[in-house]
Amino acid sequence: MTINGPRLCLAMTLSVLLGACQEQESGTVQSEAFEYRNPPLANVRGEDVPDEVFQSFLRRRGQMNADPAQREQLLRELIDMYLLQDIARSSGILDRSTLRADIDLQQLSMVASTVMNEHRQQNPVIDEEIRAEYDVTMAKVGDKEYRVSHILVPEIETAQSVIKRLDQGEAFTDIMAEKADQVGAANASDLGWVNLAQVPESLVESLKTMEIGAYSVEPAKSDYGFHVIRLEETRALERVDYDSIKDGIRQTLQTRRSEAYLRSLRGEDQEETS
Repeated sequence: MTINGPRLCLAMTLSVLLGACQEQESGTVQSEAFEYRNPPLANVRGEDVPDEVFQSFLRRRGQMNADPAQREQLLRELIDMYLLQDIARSSGILDRSTLRADIDLQQLSMVASTVMNEHRQQNPVIDEEIRAEYDVTMAKVGDKEYRVSHILVPEIETAQSVIKRLDQGEAFTDIMAEKADQVGAANASDLGWVNLAQVPESLVESLKTMEIGAYSVEPAKSDYGFHVIRLEETRALERVDYDSIKDGIRQTLQTRRSEAYLRSLRGEDQEETS
């Protein structure tokens, strides 16, 4: 092993530890050869230890400001890793499919994360977009909260039978209690206080026009099944301050943009051509 750069006090020790260099066998952890610009810091049994790899090691360990003695110790640790990699290569450990798969997956994850981070940096969410999304959201939320009880069932026929029983004078709470313990009822409970942005779109118009104590006259369909609701009470809703939620809106919009980018890469947003 050879060490380049500033004189290191552990050079003699490492030279004894590593012994004579041997030819590097084919196959390395790196899937593709890469030529680093800086001179290597050491050579371990025929394999260079790039300065760039050491710098990455320091960043990951939070030691970019390490003093010379600490850097020497950290370089020793990195060289030990290269020694163990050489053992893995010569003993056939690197030929194990499970290990290779783990290595490939880790590299794939890091590369994919880097690409997505750069896409986010190149396509930032601007303040005007955040404000526009805030205004749209506030319009959906409305100026009221609603305390709602509901009965959710998987079939429209069951929901229609619930409404028929209500029309005949049965109490909503009695039917709700019955359905809560019944197989086939997805849910029957008091939803508590909700705003219009928190309920399925199919329920929004009903809640806007419903009188307190009234129940829905038609089942409302959602992704979860069919709802029959009763409006218990309403109260004024204080508008959420823009500054208190703008960071959350920014994150939501950035996630939405990233998902759109991935869909475009998959070709899902493009017309199929023959």
